[in-house]
Amino acid sequence: MKIFESKTLCSEPLKNWVDSLIRMEEDEFFLTISQTHQWEFERLIDLQAISSLLNRVDSLLNSSTLCKNYPNLSVLLDFSILLLSGIQNKTLYNSYKELNAILDFDNWEIIFKVLRLLKVLIGGKGYKPFKDEKIMIFMHKLYVIGLGSHLNNPRPVSLQDLASEAYIDTIPFQFKHENSQDPVPESLQYVLINRSRTNSSLVSKLDRPLIVACQFQALSLFFMHSPKSSLLLEFYKTLPEIWLLPSLADFIRTPSTIEIQSSVLDLITSIMFLLETSGPNTYYSQFSSLSQEFFTTWKGIILNLLRDLTIPQSPSLTSFSHPEIALSLLDLVSIISQCSRRHEILNLSTITCSLLCIIKNSAEDMINYSYIVLKKSAKILIDIVPNVMSMFKEAEGMQTIIKMASKEIKGISDNVDLYDVKTGLKVNPVLRMSFMRKLLKIIKVALSKWDQVPSTSNDEIQNLIDIGLLEVLCIVFSKHKYKIYKEALAIVTQIVSEIPGLISDLLSNGMIKNLLESLEVYVPNNSKLIDNLSRFLYIISNNIDGAKILGNYNTITKLILALGNTNPVHFTANIATNISENLQEISSSVQGVSEKIIEGFLQLVTSLKHSDISISIEFFNKVLNIGRLFGSVFAINTEIVKGFMSRGLDTLLDIFKIKVQLVSDVNEFHPLTTCFKCLPGNSVAQVLSKVLDTFNIHIQKTQELTGQWNTIRDLSLIPIDRIKELINMLFEGDCYLEIIRILLQNWSGIVGTYKEFIDILVNVSLLQRVLISEQSRLMCKSNKIQDKEIEKFDFPSDNRVIEDGAKKNFYENVYFACQITIRKVFRSAMRIPNSRGRNSSNEEAGIAVSKALGHILADNIKALKFEPFEYENIYSLAMKLSDIINVLLYEQGTTLALVLQFILEGGIEAFSGFLTQLRHISFEVTKLVRFSYHLANSLQILWTLSGKFLETLVLGKYINPNFGLSVVRTLGFNNTKDALKKIQIIVLECLKKINYLECGVLSTNFAKCVLEIIKFVSNLGKEILDQKLVKTLIDMGFNAQTARLALTETRSTNVEVAMEWIFSHQELVNVPRETESLLGVSIDSLHLIVLNSIIAIPSLSSIIGDILVKISLSKESINEEIALSLLTITGKLVQELLKDSNLNEVMMDMVLLNLPNIPATFEQLGACLHIIQILCTKNQAILDIIRENYFSVHITNFLNSANADQLKANWISYAFSLLEILVKSGEHGNENMINTIIKILKNHNNHSSAGILKEQEMTSLLNLLVTLTFTPKLSKYFLDEGGLQDLLQCKKPHQSQNPKSSPLPLSDLFRQLCEDPYIIQCSYEILFLQSLTSKIPLDHFLKRFNSQVYRSKEIFTCAFKNSCKITKSGNENFVEKKINRGAVTGERWDTIKILAKAVGDMFNLEQKSHENYYINTEKLLSILADLFITYPILIYEILDLNLDIYDRGLGAVIKKPFIKSLVRNVLSLKYIVKITEGKINLIDPATGAIVPSSIYQNWIKAAVKFVRSITFKQSYKQTDSNVLEAINELKLSYNKPMGKCRKILFTEICQTISENLKTPWFSSPISLTSIRILTTLLLHILREPPKAPFQNSECVELARLLTNENTSMILLLTEASKGIDPLQRKAGVMLNLILALLELLLKYNLNFILKPQKPQDITESAIQFFSDNHFSDDSNSEGPEGHEELEGLERLERQQRQQRLERLNRLERLERLEESEGPEGLEGLEGLEGLEDQEGPELPSEESSSDFQSL
Repeated sequence: MKIFESKTLCSEPLKNWVDSLIRMEEDEFFLTISQTHQWEFERLIDLQAISSLLNRVDSLLNSSTLCKNYPNLSVLLDFSILLLSGIQNKTLYNSYKELNAILDFDNWEIIFKVLRLLKVLIGGKGYKPFKDEKIMIFMHKLYVIGLGSHLNNPRPVSLQDLASEAYIDTIPFQFKHENSQDPVPESLQYVLINRSRTNSSLVSKLDRPLIVACQFQALSLFFMHSPKSSLLLEFYKTLPEIWLLPSLADFIRTPSTIEIQSSVLDLITSIMFLLETSGPNTYYSQFSSLSQEFFTTWKGIILNLLRDLTIPQSPSLTSFSHPEIALSLLDLVSIISQCSRRHEILNLSTITCSLLCIIKNSAEDMINYSYIVLKKSAKILIDIVPNVMSMFKEAEGMQTIIKMASKEIKGISDNVDLYDVKTGLKVNPVLRMSFMRKLLKIIKVALSKWDQVPSTSNDEIQNLIDIGLLEVLCIVFSKHKYKIYKEALAIVTQIVSEIPGLISDLLSNGMIKNLLESLEVYVPNNSKLIDNLSRFLYIISNNIDGAKILGNYNTITKLILALGNTNPVHFTANIATNISENLQEISSSVQGVSEKIIEGFLQLVTSLKHSDISISIEFFNKVLNIGRLFGSVFAINTEIVKGFMSRGLDTLLDIFKIKVQLVSDVNEFHPLTTCFKCLPGNSVAQVLSKVLDTFNIHIQKTQELTGQWNTIRDLSLIPIDRIKELINMLFEGDCYLEIIRILLQNWSGIVGTYKEFIDILVNVSLLQRVLISEQSRLMCKSNKIQDKEIEKFDFPSDNRVIEDGAKKNFYENVYFACQITIRKVFRSAMRIPNSRGRNSSNEEAGIAVSKALGHILADNIKALKFEPFEYENIYSLAMKLSDIINVLLYEQGTTLALVLQFILEGGIEAFSGFLTQLRHISFEVTKLVRFSYHLANSLQILWTLSGKFLETLVLGKYINPNFGLSVVRTLGFNNTKDALKKIQIIVLECLKKINYLECGVLSTNFAKCVLEIIKFVSNLGKEILDQKLVKTLIDMGFNAQTARLALTETRSTNVEVAMEWIFSHQELVNVPRETESLLGVSIDSLHLIVLNSIIAIPSLSSIIGDILVKISLSKESINEEIALSLLTITGKLVQELLKDSNLNEVMMDMVLLNLPNIPATFEQLGACLHIIQILCTKNQAILDIIRENYFSVHITNFLNSANADQLKANWISYAFSLLEILVKSGEHGNENMINTIIKILKNHNNHSSAGILKEQEMTSLLNLLVTLTFTPKLSKYFLDEGGLQDLLQCKKPHQSQNPKSSPLPLSDLFRQLCEDPYIIQCSYEILFLQSLTSKIPLDHFLKRFNSQVYRSKEIFTCAFKNSCKITKSGNENFVEKKINRGAVTGERWDTIKILAKAVGDMFNLEQKSHENYYINTEKLLSILADLFITYPILIYEILDLNLDIYDRGLGAVIKKPFIKSLVRNVLSLKYIVKITEGKINLIDPATGAIVPSSIYQNWIKAAVKFVRSITFKQSYKQTDSNVLEAINELKLSYNKPMGKCRKILFTEICQTISENLKTPWFSSPISLTSIRILTTLLLHILREPPKAPFQNSECVELARLLTNENTSMILLLTEASKGIDPLQRKAGVMLNLILALLELLLKYNLNFILKPQKPQDITESAIQFFSDNHFSDDSNSEGPEGHEELEGLERLERQQRQQRLERLNRLERLERLEESEGPEGLEGLEGLEGLEDQEGPELPSEESSSDFQSL
């Protein structure tokens, strides 16, 4: 792919060389580049200078690749490596497609060269990986080449064998079974290609070493690019440690080819780099495990290789004298020297000595190293010298460096060409100079890290000077070696900073004179050099002789000129500040320097004016540098600013007129405008006048091109060939405007020219309109605007169409940039009236500018016309209105004066007309059946902007009472409050013309803004006062005004605090308060305005409700009107929608409303009900009125009369909530309400696709049910009518699925439905006994249990008679406990059986259907668990219950006991486990879809919770024995239910596992699922500690049952582990699960053996596989019936204890082992001593697993 070619600066020799190569014929070209072996030109920053040459190479690469011309490819690749090696930024290179294709060839030499080229492209400075998507296409191929025979091959070939001459058989390729005929997958295609070409090259002795070298090089590139974690992890699986390390070391120690050895070193370098740069993540731990071995293995090898490199006659391998290997070695050393994490094991001192020896050998001509090697060595020394200064001094490193530098500088000064001894090639002078710079940098770094003791440091530096350092620097300056001036100046500056006395020596030996004379000829354009130079000149200027000699040269002027051509990336703000500070100090010390600085600036601007503009980027770089320099210097020295502006202003302004090709859509001239920020105040007026005159001339020229701005609409009539000229002129004007904006910050400069400035404002305002229209035209004509037809008008507008800069093209962004600058000028102009303390002339200017701005903005409003009526124009109107708002109401800059001027100039009246026109057009559009999306969107944007505009005007956040007050008074207002009131009244008049909220039907956003306006002007935005507190204060004798004031000021809900405030502020409480309402209409009409808007803006019901609440609380007399109005609106809507006229007939003529003529919708009905709900919640008076009108009866009738389609609308949720509020407020629920709810449930179940009960509606319905079923009477009625069954069958509509939905209140509802009279009576009796710790007065007792009496007076009476008695003491009756409680006689319900049967029914549905139910099996189990935990006595209900359950094994529904169904079906087979493609998947039986792990985990949690609830015994701490007895008897039933259920459940688990083990269970999905689920269930139950109210020892008791000799659980788990096929993938996961439970049970069992239980502690017998009739009686010793069974259990336990004691003898060896070896062998056994009182043990660690196996 071709590189875009553009003009760029480069040396003439390079340009000629490139041109000559491009013009050559193809044969001559190949011959020439094949004979080019080194780069002979300057170092390039990027590829732009040779882009044309690279394009030719790319074309030849493409053609040679297509025809597989290997000789040509070899030449082209070598030449590409040569071109790219010396270039810093290679991002423009674009021949990756060809390189990717070459990697498929079968020529290993060519492949190796491609890999070397990729190394050059990827590796950058410091080996920072080149992150580019273009490189990512190579990663898979590098991975495949690097791993070679280790992919898809069971018998990989070692790299030593591959590199040798030994015979190797053909390497196989496998991806499936050997006999498989399936095609090779695409992911393995390249593996097959690589394997085929490897096999074809096995007979070649030349190719095999290249194959190995390619593998190493590919791996090196793979690591260098920091591959993705997943790819690295796959790499670790394929490439073990034993393959990598020994092979690499062997290849270094034994003779190998240069390609192999250099590639090995490259690979080690990449690995070291990856180890150092990779942070902790998923693969770092695996990779860093090799780290220590890498460093320890390679440290010695590398140091030996470095040592051999420094010895003239090295006994080691001769190949390491090759420059390529030497460079690879030094690259590796460079990475090692940067290993900050490995400094403790690195020998940096040895590395330093070796590198110094290399330089010393070259200095003494002992060994002729290439300059690339020398340069690399010096670069490494620069990095490590700061860390090894002591060794550097000891090895006389500074002397060596100075000696080498002296030799090099003399050679360079003599202009003698050097030739490489080995290659015979001429040494590149640029490379020599680069090496010299590195040497000087070493000196600079060493000097900066020298001893910190001044005396010692100065003496040693003086010694260094004496050995020739100054001599070297003198030669540099005298011979004008500008390329190393930066480093030389840095050294000199540092030396004279440390030893200022040396300045005299430098003056006497002529160094300073040589330097200044050389700088008269040329100053290098390097910002860092100039920074050092300015610092050096500042130091010598402090010397008298130095200041004199400095005054004789124009160095300062030359320095400034050079800065203009520096690289702006390097010329940072810090450097500019340093230079400006140094120049300031020099100008104060040396006479005439200020003039030279000014002269330098003038010459700099003049040179910019006459510079070459053919290369735009170079021109704008110079602009950026000049702007940065001017800004920093002018900020310090105002005299320089004055001098420059007086002589150079015209030239500076002329620069903006230069017609240079733009680089981007950003005005690149802006940096030059920053210098005007530092202009002194007394010069602003003169400069501003000049800029205004220049800008006026520019406006005339621009209008000659575009036409008069007040007559044209956009720029569509301008010829295309003149558009670029227009853009330049716009940017020129943009610069003038930016200068004006900056100068306006000093407002005094406008006084004399404010009339001219106003003319400018008028003109640019017209230009602003044109620019906005042009943006709209370009936007709508482009392809990014795709129109469509829609039916709904009111929808959220998409402002991104007009605001998103990413979607704008070049011209749109240019126009928008100019628009922003104009806007900034207007904002700056707005600040002019803000200034205080002005004289009369200033006041006149401020008022005139303010008036002009108001007039301009008002004219802009008047210019908003809807013709032509198309969305292009309406988008233009939206952008213009947005611009007006951003100027007029800019919070940080606008003023009240400007807003008043805008209003006085007719701005609001014009906007009112615009709004009326917008209303008319919008209603016309809504009459259409279908209309344009962009037409509606543009109108919606206008509505939104209009609302925000009016709201911002009314709120007055832009008002600052400290600014512009004099102008406000001039306009006729006493203060800002009066002015704001005037603005609010005008805005309200504007809204009255469009009937306030009537337009809400067109735009909800506009209506929302109008409501905010109403809230603000009516003072409804404040916090609502508690009317009860107000009434309390009034009753105490305070007037209403005082009461409200006190509560407002204190913001307290405490009456006493308010009273204290009143008594301490008597001076305020009697002061008459002015009315806070500013509305032109009374409060009485305000509520009607809001009420009439409900059906127009139903989506804003929350805001309307809030407003009505505040209105009703502020004026109680209108409460009845508000309530009746809402009932009237509701009645009208219901009559139209549901044909129910009852409410409408009742409310007829009770209130007069002016409702808009809009068709009724259910959204409006929902809004009315929602508003009533809000009012009833916050205003008791309105709630009473609503109740008085029997609204609950009407709501019930609404719901009864609605059909399924009407019920699915979004109003029934508010109906349910409102009914709930009315019932909670005291209205009695009735059977009609229950019937209504059941009817809706049936409707929902019969029309589930209609989605009647969505999430919100179901939540509201359930909350209402919870309220209604609080009384047992309605609960019983709901159950008898089948309501619970209907509720359990409710399906969840698809559209209601919301992962963030709130949980349904099912637990409370089901708990109340389960609380039959028997349960309630038991609860009441326990509650009474707990509260009667002593005698309580009867009236206090009844008040305490008021809610219980309300729930059921009859049950309360029965419970009271059973557990309490009344005694009389004196004249007062008391309540106390009864000694003997009576029997509980309450009725029992079958609710729990209904819920338990629903478990089976829901399970059957879920196994066959993919429907989603509100109450699924998981929720049912969780709810049942909560019920059983709360009321354990209910467990009896499920013991003899049978379910019709779907048996997956039989494929039919059969009847089973509940517990059996639970274990064998519900818990085990909810999801099916399948192992496919090496993955364990959980499958939904109904859909066949894979179940996410999170859903499975939730199911396990619910199952564990349920099993715990029915098997774990409970206990409660009570000090009163009577209370404890009542709890045990009435609530727990002495834990009998849990004891019985425990036996049945765990017996069933054992039998289920046993039956599944009779077949090959691991290959059977059903058996695998059952064993996996049940094992997981047991593991969770035994591991997790029980929490209250469960007994602490329950885990231990269950473990005792499962580990008893008569229990086969341990044996079952052992057998289960044998049934796992270890050859199958993921078998280990299942095995680990089984072993985890087995090991846990073994630990429990071992503790039981070591600590035999006492007979009296035994509570249960062991589980045996008995028939069901054996479990008819409970064996719990805590109940009164369990004594006989306890005696039998004790006899059995004594026999078992004798057997345990015999086993204890065999455990003595284990005890001795524990004493001798400590916790390692039997870790954790001591912790099991208290298991009866603590939780079960956690899983044993890996270290202890082997000991348990041996046990």
